[in-house]
Amino acid sequence: MKLVKEFLYEKFEEDSDPIKDMEIGSIPQIKKWMAENGRGQRYKINDDMTVDIESYSIYFDRISNFPDYLKFNIVTGDFSIINSPNFTSLEGLPKHILHDLTFRDNGIQPTEKELRAICDVHGDVVLTDWRIHSQKKSIQKYKGRGPVLSRTTHTYQNRHGVKETTRGIRLWKLLDYIQKGESTGGRRYKEIVQFYYNPFYIRTASSGVWNSLKRYTTTDEKHRYFLNNRGRSRLEMYRPAFKNL
Repeated sequence: MKLVKEFLYEKFEEDSDPIKDMEIGSIPQIKKWMAENGRGQRYKINDDMTVDIESYSIYFDRISNFPDYLKFNIVTGDFSIINSPNFTSLEGLPKHILHDLTFRDNGIQPTEKELRAICDVHGDVVLTDWRIHSQKKSIQKYKGRGPVLSRTTHTYQNRHGVKETTRGIRLWKLLDYIQKGESTGGRRYKEIVQFYYNPFYIRTASSGVWNSLKRYTTTDEKHRYFLNNRGRSRLEMYRPAFKNL
C-alpha cells in the first residue's frame, strides 16, 4: 500500500495535473461534447478552456443550451443556430466570428445589437430567413441607385466563367431605345427584336423581350410601340445606375 501511495504521489508531482490524469474536468467533457455534437468540424481547445472552431451550425432542436464548461472563442467561418426552440441562452456563444452569425427561430430572439455586444461578428448578423435578409441588404445597398432588380452592375460572370450583360442593363437599353423612337412615330416590333439581339436577328423574340413589351409599352393602331407610364417610371429608376454607361 505504501508503494502505491508513493507512486500516485510521484505521478501527480511529475505531471502537476492530477485532474487531467484522472480524466475528469473540462477538457474531457469538451472533447466528449464535441465528439457528439461537433458535426465533424476541426477545433482547438485553448489554455483558458475556450474552443476555436472552423464553423458550427445547430438546426432543428439538435441540442438545447451549451453546457457550462463549453465556451466558444474564435469561429473562422459561419456560426448558426436555427429552429431550436429549446435554445434559450446566449451563454457560450463565440467571442469572435469571422464570417456571419445566423440566429433565428429559437427559444430566445435577441436583437442584432444584443448579439454584437456579446460576439465580435465580422460579417452579417442574420435574424430572418436568408432570402429575406438578402433582399433587405440589396434594398439598402441600391437605395437611390435604381430598383433592386436593376442589378446595377452591367456585367456578371456566369457559372462557365464567361462575362454576360445583366437583365437590368438589357432592359434599360431596350426601354431607352423605344423612348427615343417615339419622336419618329414609335418602334416596330421587328426593330425592337433586331436591336435587342444585335448583331443577330431572331424572328421570334424570347419571353424576356415579349414580357417586357407587355409590361412597359403600349401600341397604336399601326402596331408601333411606345412606353406606357410603367415603362417611363422604370426607365427613370434605372437611369441613376446606367446613365453613364
